[in-house]
Amino acid sequence: MQGRTQGQPAGPNPQAASPWSEIVGVAADTRRLNLNAEAVPVIYVPYWQWPMQTPELLVRTDENAAGVADTVRNESKALNRSLPAPAIQTMNDLLSDVVAEPRFHTMLLASFGAVALLLSAVGIYSVVSYVVTQRTHEFGIRMALGAQPRHLLMLVIGQGLRQVLLGVGIGLAAALALTRWLRSLLYGVSATDAPTFAAITLLLIGVALVACYLPARRATKVDPMIALRSE
Repeated sequence: MQGRTQGQPAGPNPQAASPWSEIVGVAADTRRLNLNAEAVPVIYVPYWQWPMQTPELLVRTDENAAGVADTVRNESKALNRSLPAPAIQTMNDLLSDVVAEPRFHTMLLASFGAVALLLSAVGIYSVVSYVVTQRTHEFGIRMALGAQPRHLLMLVIGQGLRQVLLGVGIGLAAALALTRWLRSLLYGVSATDAPTFAAITLLLIGVALVACYLPARRATKVDPMIALRSE
């Protein structure tokens, strides 16, 4: 059996005089050229009705592909020694060649994304930690007026989380708006993959919590008189 796009001739047809063909089954949609191309109407006809100049043979096996390839070569040579050796390629190799370019683009974007994530985490920690450290004088005044360390920790963490959540929300909205540019590079995963978005969000929030907690905890352990002198 072989396939041809509907309306496109595939070779001489001994039964061209008859406009009718018997339908013996219906096959599922198939992408014939590449993974991005949409499925088009295709008719499968017996080889002897539409002979091909370069036929292709598909072999399914549960054994070692290399051993089956040798068997196919030997059988082809036994049938007609004048024919050149057939070019044999496994389905895994074929799929690897088809997705080579999208895979490269995806790996490149993933590398940029990893660097951006690292810079985001370092930036959030640095900025939040610096802002909390600058409030040491304020913490001294609050402790001198009777504020407890746990109250200061809750205050700093709450204020820091509000700012970080606002930034994360803006980032998520921008990411969702830009996902349509990545759909053609993804296979087996959605461009709006919820676990990925959730993991990145939790990571950035965790970094912000650490950045708020550590400097605030150090500041609350400082003597209020020393904190009051801090600039």
